Amino acid sequence: MVTIKDIAKACGISVTQTSRALNNYDDVSKSTKEKVHKVAKELGYVKNITAQRLASKSSNQLAIITQGLEDDDNQVGTSVVFNTIKGINKFALSVNYEPIIYLVESKMDTSFYDFFRQRNIAGAILQGVKYDDENFQQLIKSDFPCVAIDVNIEGKNKGCVVINNCYYSMIAVEKIIEKGKKNIAMISGHKHAMVTIERKIGYQTALEKNSLKFKEELVVDGEFSYDIAYKKTKKLLEDYSEIDGIFCASDTMALGALKAIQESNKSIPKDISLFGFDGISTSRFTNPPLSTIQQNYIKKGEEAARLLYEILTKKSKERTIVVPCDVILTNSI
Repeated sequence: MVTIKDIAKACGISVTQTSRALNNYDDVSKSTKEKVHKVAKELGYVKNITAQRLASKSSNQLAIITQGLEDDDNQVGTSVVFNTIKGINKFALSVNYEPIIYLVESKMDTSFYDFFRQRNIAGAILQGVKYDDENFQQLIKSDFPCVAIDVNIEGKNKGCVVINNCYYSMIAVEKIIEKGKKNIAMISGHKHAMVTIERKIGYQTALEKNSLKFKEELVVDGEFSYDIAYKKTKKLLEDYSEIDGIFCASDTMALGALKAIQESNKSIPKDISLFGFDGISTSRFTNPPLSTIQQNYIKKGEEAARLLYEILTKKSKERTIVVPCDVILTNSI
């Protein structure tokens, strides 16, 4: 294997000067850099990034942590994860950082903090984590640089990228109300998930603004699952025949609700209006296509990477980034 010593000998300069030339330091002349790079290429030299990282005791790696993928039914779609990672990757590469993806289970044997330190990771972007997770709480209390997607966090070296769940949920429910619907149910997510709480607040706000009574019995937990949402919607329609609108806290659950409505011999939107949230690609291909709140996942990924980079380089002033969404209206309402 060709080493820096080999290149230095071939160029007739010191190992230190050769190393600085390979790393494009400003104190090395242009002609020396060109000579060193030319010889390195001719000799077939390949830079050992891992060794360099260990020697310098620093890292330009950004960890992307996606949690909970072991249960596919509870995901809003693989396209969501993929597009978020695309956004992260786009920005990370523009500033010469290396994104590393880790798919971790909901229950980890080690803490996030130890996980990152063991791998010499500079900072992390977390997606799919639950706010009340003990490991996540430990990470928030540490000084480790990280950015959470869809979870509001504060603290030293911390940031988050979110959307205005309350506002867009309110808009979705108001669009249903504008169609003359008055008995609107909600298929919620996990009880303790931040997005669930915020989207339920938006649902309640829309009802109150339009002088419609909030009925707790018309809100059920679908746990972001297609199958659970399907079963819960079937039960709702059996117990409350007056329901004429359903707002779902995710498109995945809206797809389950759609199936339940159609099997109950109800027409969408004549009998029941249906509105989802997230804008996953599948929502465009249902019959009818699903009205939804479209998130910009690539933008969320870019903003998360930018924010983490600014935290790592001490340039960050704003620690909470709010990404706008689009309201997609179809004939499902």
